[in-house]
Amino acid sequence: MALIAEVDSTKNTDMLSRIPEETKLKNRKASLKKSKTSHWHISNFTSMIVWASPHGCTTVDKFFGSSEFHAETDKSTFAKTDLALQNEMLIFRTLDHEFVDASGTATSFGMIFASRRLLRNLYYSILDQQDDGVVGHTDGAYRIDFSTYWSV
Repeated sequence: MALIAEVDSTKNTDMLSRIPEETKLKNRKASLKKSKTSHWHISNFTSMIVWASPHGCTTVDKFFGSSEFHAETDKSTFAKTDLALQNEMLIFRTLDHEFVDASGTATSFGMIFASRRLLRNLYYSILDQQDDGVVGHTDGAYRIDFSTYWSV
């Protein structure tokens, strides 16, 4: 019994040694905030359009690139496609909306985006579910934080 307690104690010590100290977490947060200044700061609709325009995808040719979609061969051809192309962020639409709240008139803006890989997975998810109902669900809430995209 003492041997088991000793092994458990070793595991806990090893696990605890991997958790960063509080000061390291605060330093990381400060570092992220500092590095944010070198990235785009999107505070109005115009700056979002400037940032989003190189990623715009409004045509079938832009989405599929030099190839076409063929359901019979897609599973083998898409796997051979460059990962950067598969995971490239594609912005389908940008939107803005003015509203009035307690502090006055304000503008809300956003974008509809995805990657080829994500939409391909969605296609196969729908195809595979047939008549079984819903396979997956998301509330569609996304946020941008420190140049990283988080799905909520």
